[in-house]
Amino acid sequence: MQANAATPRVKVFPSIWATLEKCGVPPADVARAATIPADALKETVSITLEQSFAFWRAVGEISGRDSIGLEMARNMDLAMAPPMILAPFHARDWGDAMHRIARYKQMCSPERVHVREEGDTALVEVEWLRPHGYKATHIDLIFASLMELGRRGTGEALVPLRVELERPRGDTAAHEAYFGCPVRFGAKASRLVIDRADLARPFLSYNAELLAILSPALERALADHHASHSVSGRVKWLMKRHLATNRPDMGTIAKELALSERTLQRRLADEGTRFQDVLTEARRELAHEYLANGQLDMGDVAFLLGFDDQNSFFRAFRQWEGETPARWRAMRFGAAKAHARAAPVPAPAH
Repeated sequence: MQANAATPRVKVFPSIWATLEKCGVPPADVARAATIPADALKETVSITLEQSFAFWRAVGEISGRDSIGLEMARNMDLAMAPPMILAPFHARDWGDAMHRIARYKQMCSPERVHVREEGDTALVEVEWLRPHGYKATHIDLIFASLMELGRRGTGEALVPLRVELERPRGDTAAHEAYFGCPVRFGAKASRLVIDRADLARPFLSYNAELLAILSPALERALADHHASHSVSGRVKWLMKRHLATNRPDMGTIAKELALSERTLQRRLADEGTRFQDVLTEARRELAHEYLANGQLDMGDVAFLLGFDDQNSFFRAFRQWEGETPARWRAMRFGAAKAHARAAPVPAPAH
């Protein structure tokens, strides 16, 4: 599911209905109970947060099983998953996959996943952007999906150190059987606690070449998402549109946002940044995107970024990355493609 914080809408992907059907939960009954259009069963549709909460309530009530969230994770078909799930499955290791999930959830769910490394452990916690009373199934699915991702990616039966769930009671036997560790109900907060060393376990499904295709598209989608949620994001989006033709200035951007220059400066300051800082971020992000395109030479990249000459671009890039653009491109994309050609990806475990 995909949320938009500016306008509280959530997108429902067809894959979730297929998962429910595998679990023996009639998708049409859930859609009807949540007043979700029947079209949602065949194509991606946008619904309200209230409908999203009604969806989770209906899944719990119609299934009649406290462990339905675990069953949904176990029955996920990654081949049908949207790109923000498919990309993490092909990550370098479990830690990389975790952080990609957390990053892309900014644009695909009404919650945020935080991964914190403390000493020998890693803590996964969920922050709800809007509290609701039907989180049990949802939190089970999130934690179990992360475990499923790790188990399928590594080909190993990964087990967390412990699971802590905020709700007062649940099916302890089913939860401990799935996670393979102690599960505590009635905790102060819901947390998945894993051995930090497990984050470094490599994925058999690692595919650098596929990531080189998916990641730029996801980053662009994430940038567009931020652009609609913050002043600095909208400024960056506008800057990227202008850079290839002329260097964007404060007056031009302010005018397009229907703001005075003074107001724009104040809004950016409220978000902890400045116009020049946003311009630098826009150029740096576009530089990475352009360098990933093997068809563009360095002169083209410098021009598209709005630099007066190639040397100015080289100096700026060295400040950003500590190395030349050519070396940066060769180390990341040349080696990645060679590795991908040499190591075919095995079929996902089921």
